[in-house]
Amino acid sequence: MEQSDNQPPLISVSSPASESSYPDGAAIPFSATVSDPDGTVDRVSFYVDFVLYSTQYSSPYGIWLPEVAPGVHTLTVVAWDNAGASTTSAAHTLIVNSSSSPPHSEPPMDQPPIVSITAPSSEAAFTAPASITVSASAGDDGTIAKVDFYANETLIATTTSRPYSFSWRGVDAGSYSLTAVARDDSGNTTASSTRDIIVRSATLPKTAVFVPASDHETAVYHYVLDVFPSGADPTVANSVLSVDLGKPTITEGECRVDISTIILGLAHGDYIATVTAVGSGTSAPSASSLRFTR
Repeated sequence: MEQSDNQPPLISVSSPASESSYPDGAAIPFSATVSDPDGTVDRVSFYVDFVLYSTQYSSPYGIWLPEVAPGVHTLTVVAWDNAGASTTSAAHTLIVNSSSSPPHSEPPMDQPPIVSITAPSSEAAFTAPASITVSASAGDDGTIAKVDFYANETLIATTTSRPYSFSWRGVDAGSYSLTAVARDDSGNTTASSTRDIIVRSATLPKTAVFVPASDHETAVYHYVLDVFPSGADPTVANSVLSVDLGKPTITEGECRVDISTIILGLAHGDYIATVTAVGSGTSAPSASSLRFTR
């Protein structure tokens, strides 16, 4: 039987330290450091006394335990990678003192907040002018003063109470990297990992559709999409964008390639696009030039 070479994730509990002691009723930070040597982390689950407490799907991987009963508890974390392999962390001992018990040790004080974006999903696509719900989960050992939301490092909204969410309206076409920054009542801040999304223009071409060259199967190596400024003569002008489309399969006499992300990289303006076959003795496919405005 062929065995997989996939390596499982690497994981360790980063907070609280093993045998840390907290008073009854304290908010306890429970976080993990997770990575995968040959893929991506799919999800991370947090267990208290071997009972599932929460599952996170994006970094930073951490939660707050708001009310843990007095006693000695076992904390573990399990991480899964994109190939289904999992790793369980070493167990950490947590001591929660009753109100009448002397403290075992001083608990960590004034920890920075924990924050992660929960919506939209990574690589989500929208059509301009878009209305996008942007949400974050945030917690702290004190209180959250505010959560700022950024798109491409530009502040787009601030929320000061749960749920940390807002509707981002009228979003233009483009690629955006979303970040949430949480600030607690002591002024500590934490930035979430980014979420990358795409907003496509309603009028932009999303697919290059062209008739393949007559010798597509025998002599074509690949097809090239060239984009020129409107009014240019594609036979002599230099293209502003040239992209290898590969050699797509023929379906009902046509080839189709998604070019929505490619077109978003252009500056605003009017353009004409052509597709040309490249190979041994091939001729350009009999497709009309495409005109569009970015």
